[in-house]
Amino acid sequence: MHSRARSRGRVFLVPPPDPKRPGNGRALILGALLVLAPFSLGVVGGRRIDRESAPAPRRPSALARSRGTPAAEESVVVPAPEGGRRSTLAALELTPIPTTSNDRAQVRSSATRLEIEVRERESGRALPGARVEVGLTPSGGEAVRLAVLESDLHGRAILDAEPGGARIVAWSRGLTGGPLEVDLAPGRTLRVAVDCLPAFGVTGRVVEADSGLPIAGAEVAFWTFAESDRVVTAADGSFVHPRFPASGRGEQVRVRASGHGAAVRYLQIEPGAWTLLAARPGERSRGGSGEPWIEIELPRELRLLGSVRDSAGRTLPGARISAEGFFRALPKVASRDGAETFSLADGSFELAGLRADIGHSLRVEAPGFAARTLELAPGEGPLAFGPIELTRESLLSGTVVDLEGFPVEDLALQLEPLEPSPGSDVELPLQEGLDLGLRVESTEIVARTSAEGVFVFERLLERPYRLTAARDGAPLVEREVFPLGTGGFAHLELELSRESRALVGRVLLPEGVREATIELSRSGHVGRFTLAHDGSFRASGLDDVAPYRYRVRAVGPHTGERLQAQGTAWVFERPSLDLEPLEEGPELAGLAAFEDG
Repeated sequence: MHSRARSRGRVFLVPPPDPKRPGNGRALILGALLVLAPFSLGVVGGRRIDRESAPAPRRPSALARSRGTPAAEESVVVPAPEGGRRSTLAALELTPIPTTSNDRAQVRSSATRLEIEVRERESGRALPGARVEVGLTPSGGEAVRLAVLESDLHGRAILDAEPGGARIVAWSRGLTGGPLEVDLAPGRTLRVAVDCLPAFGVTGRVVEADSGLPIAGAEVAFWTFAESDRVVTAADGSFVHPRFPASGRGEQVRVRASGHGAAVRYLQIEPGAWTLLAARPGERSRGGSGEPWIEIELPRELRLLGSVRDSAGRTLPGARISAEGFFRALPKVASRDGAETFSLADGSFELAGLRADIGHSLRVEAPGFAARTLELAPGEGPLAFGPIELTRESLLSGTVVDLEGFPVEDLALQLEPLEPSPGSDVELPLQEGLDLGLRVESTEIVARTSAEGVFVFERLLERPYRLTAARDGAPLVEREVFPLGTGGFAHLELELSRESRALVGRVLLPEGVREATIELSRSGHVGRFTLAHDGSFRASGLDDVAPYRYRVRAVGPHTGERLQAQGTAWVFERPSLDLEPLEEGPELAGLAAFEDG
């Protein structure tokens, strides 16, 4: 049995966890990937190209780093293995940069001013006209949105953003810089310097998985670096990407094309050699000593058609329909395949761009209705559904307190169905060609307690569930809950186990400080707790196995100055913490971030 860790759409299969820790439901699902029999895609119609026996195109003998040319990047001419070809960079949508005082006055006071300087690391010179991609994650945890900027004559780009997190990368011709992850505090100015290093050039082609025929118009990106730095394949399926990040580790190559499912492969470049890592057990990695030349196969597309209605037969416009499946990117790494849409005025919907060679889970959600999940076996579409019926939702709420009666804040709670619903949630067995047919997110429903210890689960079916409350991976409360005969669920009062501990202490806050929190971590995020007006705090649901790392963040009362305190503490300590101004941010591999008070 294996557990799961997710990062930017990837699922990593890692060694078995401590049996006392939760998450074993997901571990059973993802662990199945390890026991799949190795398989390959066979010859279809006698037209498949044999990748092993076909001679590889001749490439230069030395592994050269591409430094780009002064020519405009919108059109890059590249040498081809079988002759001249042309590859065009995908058009990028640029976000306007406010430069006037009127523009700045319109930005809300809670926004963060992000000033980014792009420069060449070797010479220190500014890079005008560089592209800067900023992935923004608001504090509320909404989905990441991308902003693509262009640096000015001084190599600077400016963006006003909501508080939260930001992931920054930059590129210019044959140079790349990043990624750098920073926190965006409200009402602050954050200046970030991104140093760019020479990058590698990568060429190759994209073909159909079943026939080996070339695919034109496919988008190729090194998406672990930058999602919007894409190139498009030519009529013969060939492409050139001038900027593979010189990170010294494997990077993901992601390819998409209309009428086909997406593919993710790992490319690794080391001094004097490159390797396209095998995706499945039994496959061989391919590589060489020249300039990287790779071939990516795309499976056929699965399209889903259907409609949504309520139990009275009325159509439901605006329902969210999402599909999710997983396929191998490495023998022990699965990558997410998914798409989502919303039903139209007549309740109809269409989903496209899914891989037809793996199973998917279709989830249908609408405000006021219980979510419904259908498990789909692999197969080419279009796959048409009859009307999908949603029933009215049930709510499950409760309160969690510790042994002394104090509310437990930011505690993770998880619901898992005790049994599938007839005709709704049907678990399909793993089969040949099916990497992971079950939807991970549909089998577990997660909520967190508020500062008052309250939690609410919405959009539930009237069915039995297993409720687990956990902190840092260790289960603290487990209970089976059943719907009432009259519908819905009773309000739950939960008390932590007697083995749990609490860390209590006080932070010495200057008068008038606002937005003060303390965050605990150890093997991962443990919890974020609100400080009382006198700076006191209580973090319940802990243990005394090892100390916890803490970080206190606060905002000053007048100037918006950021304050911090950090260190480690055991649960048996009652720490008294002093705050100090937060003047400098992280420095990572040639990337520097600093703040302007």
